[in-house]
Amino acid sequence: MHWIRSIVAVALGFAVFVIGSFMPRGAVAEHPGVPPTLGLAAGAIAYGVVFAALGGLTAASLGGRRPLAHAMVVAGLITLAALIHPWLEPGANPRWLDLSAVLIMAPAAVLAGWARSRLPSR
Repeated sequence: MHWIRSIVAVALGFAVFVIGSFMPRGAVAEHPGVPPTLGLAAGAIAYGVVFAALGGLTAASLGGRRPLAHAMVVAGLITLAALIHPWLEPGANPRWLDLSAVLIMAPAAVLAGWARSRLPSR
């Protein structure tokens, strides 16, 4: 029964990231063909980092045993989604947002899971 809990925890953690990523992707895609300002790019990346960390924390907290492993699976799903996104929606969003998901957002999910693993268990 622990594997069901793990699957639900990872699914909810990834869902937190996906739902949170709609906002920055929508803001960037609002003006296609126009390069984003530095503030918009930094804000979109920061927003994604926060929701990636929340997703990793959600999976780590709900997964029960091995919280870091649950957060790492969420980070892997974030990386996988960023890598296949260009093939699912070619030309839809700038690739710098996908690159930042791999280089910055996925590690934020792992870091949140690591922080959760350092807390004493209940």
